Amino acid sequence: MAVATSLILGADGRPLIPARRGYDGAARSRRTSNRHTSSTGPNLEIAGALVTLRDRHRDLARNNPWARRAIQSIVTNWVGAGLRAQWSSARRQARWSAWWESTACDADGRLDGYGLQALITRAVVESGE
Repeated sequence: MAVATSLILGADGRPLIPARRGYDGAARSRRTSNRHTSSTGPNLEIAGALVTLRDRHRDLARNNPWARRAIQSIVTNWVGAGLRAQWSSARRQARWSAWWESTACDADGRLDGYGLQALITRAVVESGE
């Protein structure tokens, strides 16, 4: 029994040439023959310079208006209106909302739950912590 093969035809009616598979970055050519790469992850790559990179990023966040605006934009878009808990019991929902929307949820008594979410997000974006 013969197996039928199907061809994909272009707009002009001629068969399309099959697409080449693979990544250009993995191709071997004259341009890439002397290129040496490592297969380590990002954590290992920055391990020796982590303190310096973190300090410089924090300095940028404090002193560069472009960096400060970028961080604020990320925090605003990431957190949005904040996470909201939805309890099945109206009593639990009311107690949660009263606690979450007050400064009682903050050990320092400064921020409500939504402020804490923004603070945590800012710390992650700014310092990686």
